[in-house]
Amino acid sequence: MKMIFKTLLVISLFSTQLCASSLSRKLNAIVSAKKVASVTFGVMVANADNHEILFRHNSKSPLTPASNMKILSTASALFYLGSDYTFETKVYAQNGDLIVIGSGDPLLGDKITDKRYSREEGWMLKKIAASLQTSGIKKLGNIYVDSSVFDDQRVHPSWPTKQLNRYYACQVSGLNYNGNCIEVGARTQNNKVVTWLNPNTNYVHLINKAKPNTKKKNTIWCARPQNSNKITLFGKCYRSSVPVKVTIDRPASYFGVVLAEYLMRNGIEIGGSVIEQYMADSLETSPLLTISTSLSDVMLRCNQDSFGLAAEALVKSVSAHFTQENINGQWQHGNKMQAKYLESLGIDACEYLLDDGSGLSAVNKLSANAITRILQNIYDSNSKELFINTLAIGGVKGSSPVRSYFKQEKYKGKIFAKSGTINGVKALSGFVRTENGNYIFSIIANKANGSSRGAINDIVQAIIDCESPN
Repeated sequence: MKMIFKTLLVISLFSTQLCASSLSRKLNAIVSAKKVASVTFGVMVANADNHEILFRHNSKSPLTPASNMKILSTASALFYLGSDYTFETKVYAQNGDLIVIGSGDPLLGDKITDKRYSREEGWMLKKIAASLQTSGIKKLGNIYVDSSVFDDQRVHPSWPTKQLNRYYACQVSGLNYNGNCIEVGARTQNNKVVTWLNPNTNYVHLINKAKPNTKKKNTIWCARPQNSNKITLFGKCYRSSVPVKVTIDRPASYFGVVLAEYLMRNGIEIGGSVIEQYMADSLETSPLLTISTSLSDVMLRCNQDSFGLAAEALVKSVSAHFTQENINGQWQHGNKMQAKYLESLGIDACEYLLDDGSGLSAVNKLSANAITRILQNIYDSNSKELFINTLAIGGVKGSSPVRSYFKQEKYKGKIFAKSGTINGVKALSGFVRTENGNYIFSIIANKANGSSRGAINDIVQAIIDCESPN
C-alpha cells in the first residue's frame, strides 16, 4: 500500500511539473512571437495556494501599468482604511445656512451605483430637501460646501492636457457629484440643433455651434477651456445624439449650485449664495443628514468599471487619514503611503514609480512581480473574497477588455481581473479559478501594438488550458 501511495505521489508531482513546463513553453512562445516582437512584456504567473512561481518573463522590470495601477490603489486603501471604512458626507443646518462637509466620496450622484441599489436619479438631493422640510426649514441663507478633506490640486499635472474634458480625467475634489461631469445632449428640431443638459443646471454656460446633419451620422463633440465652465458644442447631429460627458471645473461648487437649484424648485427659498469654504471648525450642531458610501462600493466601481475618480479619491483618502502634518489629502503623500505598503510586502523600490491612482499618468511604473505580490497578499488575507468580487469577470461583466473576451464556456466566469489601456500600453492582472487550483497572473505590455491584447488573452487562457488539457 505504501509503495502504491508513493507511486501515486510521484505521478502527481510529475504531472504538476509537466504542466508547469508545458505552460512555460506556451507562454514563452506567445511573448516571443513575431507579431509582438516590438512589444515589451512583463509577465508573472503563480499558484495562489502554494505561492509557486510557474512563469516569469521580465517580471521585475518597472513598466507603465495603465489602469492596473488601480489594483494598488484599492489594495492599499483596503490595507490602510480597513474593509469596514465608509465615506460620510454630512449635511448641517446652522444659523439659517446649509453646510455640506465632503468626505472625498467619489460616488455621490453616481448613476451606476444608484442603479445597482435601485435608487432614483437625484435621490440624494431629494433626501436633503426632505430633511429640511421635515425640520420645518423653508428658507436658507448661504449654502456652504466644504471640500477641504482633499487639497485643491484637482487636476493631476501628469494627465494629458488634451484629455482633461473627458470623463475619465475629471477633476478630483473632497466633494464630488455625478462623476464631476455633465451630460450634453442634442437633437434636431425644425432644422435646428436643440440641446439639453443633465443635470439641468446654470452652473455651466453652453454655447451651441452644432449643425443638423442630413446624413445618418452624429459627430457631436464638446470643448471646455481649463478653469472654465463654458462648454461649446460642435459637430453635426442627425435626429438625436448620444449624450457627451464633459468634465466640469470646481466640482464642490458644481454640487452646491445643483443642490441650490433643486431646493428652490421644491419650495425652499435660497436668500444667499453658494460658497466653497472650510467650515468644519464652525460646526455647532449635529448633522441633519449623513450620506454614507462603503469602501467596497468604491472598490467595485474602481476595479470592475475602471472608474478613475474612485481610484484618485482612494489615494487622497489614505493621505488625509494618515498624516502627521494635518494636511489635506494629497496625491504625493498618498503615493508615499502606497510605497510604504509595497515596502511591507518586500517589493524593491526599483520595481515601481508612483504618480497617480488611476493609471492615467504615463509616469507610473509597476512591475508584474509587484502586482502579483499585491494580489498574493490580498489572496492570503481575510479580504480575499471582498477584493475578488470587485474585479471584472471574464466573458460576464465589467470593463470591456475583460467582459468582451473569454466568452467560451471553457473560460467564461473563471477569470477575475483588472484591465488597463492607455496609449501604447495594455495590461491585465488578476486571478484564474480552476477545479484544480487558483492562480495569480500579471501581464503588462508596453510599446503595445494591435496584437498585444490577443497575446495577453492567450496567456491567461493558457493557464486554464494547462489545467484542463482535454
